[in-house]
Amino acid sequence: MIGKGRSDVRVTITGLGAYAPERVITNDELARMVDTSDEWIIERTGIRERRIAADSQALSDLSMPAARQALEQAGSDGTDVDLLIVATVTPDMMFPSTSAILADQLGAKDAAAYDLSAGCTGFMYALAQAYGMVASGLTRRALVVGGDVLSRILDWSDRSTVVLFGDGAGAVVLSATDAPSSGIRSIKLFADGSADGLGSDKLIHLPARVTLQAPPPEKQPEAPASRRTRPDELRRDGSPETCRAARSTTDIPAPRRAPGRPPSGRRDSR
Repeated sequence: MIGKGRSDVRVTITGLGAYAPERVITNDELARMVDTSDEWIIERTGIRERRIAADSQALSDLSMPAARQALEQAGSDGTDVDLLIVATVTPDMMFPSTSAILADQLGAKDAAAYDLSAGCTGFMYALAQAYGMVASGLTRRALVVGGDVLSRILDWSDRSTVVLFGDGAGAVVLSATDAPSSGIRSIKLFADGSADGLGSDKLIHLPARVTLQAPPPEKQPEAPASRRTRPDELRRDGSPETCRAARSTTDIPAPRRAPGRPPSGRRDSR
């Protein structure tokens, strides 16, 4: 992850991967759940069916097959990856990141890994960040995954949203190329949180229940006499040694300074 920045490097996609769960929900099935029809959905969205994750599948379970397929197409494996970004709004948990879980499963022991949350545009933002890291020389090979298990956060009685979303994952591998006619030409990113001037509450949104929902009175502030915890409470399973934020700083050599210069300051889907 450390290298000399370069502005003349072309970056290209060398591998693609995708995974969709087995379960299919058609428009006709949705029509039996909410006031809609196959014709209404196709006319407005073009969608005929969507895939739904099994109860036992988390985002990492959907992402792993897509990541392996992309790496195989790129002629690489997990040990070649030094940057892994997962774009999602439905991670396995708030932390550790799903990207860290994937990095461990793929054997990418030296990879930087983090999740990125930007809604439907998340994959494009992750792709842009990985492109910048490879182009600058800070990364040699990046793995970008975009995926969600949106069926877990849908209101299945709301026809305005259930017709739009499903579950799945896609992945790409990025690396530098010498081919003059190959590579990503340009990327343009922007955001609009105004909902055409109506206010952000008019956008499709998910309340941040973990940070905005106050704990019940019986859970404020009480000593750990009881080990009962809510699903959205911070917890640690295992010995204190399992809680590691990073490798020991003693493994990182101190930077050299020029003499005389100061240091720089779920929901059931059925």
